Amino acid sequence: MSGVFDSIQAKQGLTAKNLSQMSHISEKGMPASENARLEAKAKSKMEVRVRNLERVHAYLLKLQARLVTIPTLDKSSGLSILGRALSSIDRLTAQKSCPVGVATPMRKLRNELVSIRELVSSKNPKSIKASYLTSKQISSALEDVTGLLDRAKTRLTAADDIVNVRNDYDSAFRQAELIIKKNSESVRRLDSINNRPFTLVRVPIVVIAEPGLSVEKLRKLGIGADDIAGYTLLRDQMVLGVSKKAFAENKKRGKRDIQGFVEELLVMLKKQTKKNLVLVDKNSSHAKDALWFWVADEKDINRFFNSAKGRLNIKRWGFGMNT
Repeated sequence: MSGVFDSIQAKQGLTAKNLSQMSHISEKGMPASENARLEAKAKSKMEVRVRNLERVHAYLLKLQARLVTIPTLDKSSGLSILGRALSSIDRLTAQKSCPVGVATPMRKLRNELVSIRELVSSKNPKSIKASYLTSKQISSALEDVTGLLDRAKTRLTAADDIVNVRNDYDSAFRQAELIIKKNSESVRRLDSINNRPFTLVRVPIVVIAEPGLSVEKLRKLGIGADDIAGYTLLRDQMVLGVSKKAFAENKKRGKRDIQGFVEELLVMLKKQTKKNLVLVDKNSSHAKDALWFWVADEKDINRFFNSAKGRLNIKRWGFGMNT
């Protein structure tokens, strides 16, 4: 569901330097509403195909039951069954509703039944071996139609899954927007960077990790967390904001390594806060003409590890509010 996270970024400002700016669009590049309409249309067509194939399948089963009696019937009865069978096959294949893929096995069956009718029409049909009057193509046609029907049902199930996923997606997206809207007041905390070289504030952030951070486990461990469109939103996380001006001055002193500069600030902040602060992820987010780095107490880092099955691998993160 990475599309949800990207959509929320574009609409609400969850934009880190390396995050994409995808809007709420489908993979094909068309509006979600148009794509949903096309998906519904395709599903409707597949439903019709399944129904038509089911009718053909039922017809072949009935026909098979009649054809197996041909070797035991008298000439008149046999010709009557074969005549009706050929007529019904012609009507079926002539219909617009005849499913694609059915015509070929039906044609083979028809040709075989014509040959059997010629044998039955002979002067002494009882002298003909029963195997010559037994249809082989009816079983083959049934097998072909069964395969077509199975594939159509599989595709219909997939279409249902797409619709369900889209509904889940839309619901999750709306819920995510509500959570972010609720956090909108937190953006004011970032204003503390104004006219300052750096600042340390607490704000909500959204995290993509592999494996994911379990919201349930985080809550049990005492960390405020919410599920936001399938991703984890962490409340009251510390972010270290560094103004571009401070970076520029750092470069003048000959220190070009941003990471090193942030580590220097953390050393100072550890003394001030009396907490063992560490950088959670090297990637930063942009806001308020500054770069923001996610930092945490070492105790919280251990909690993150526990909630991620002992392996913390942060892929992306961004602010859980409109910046």
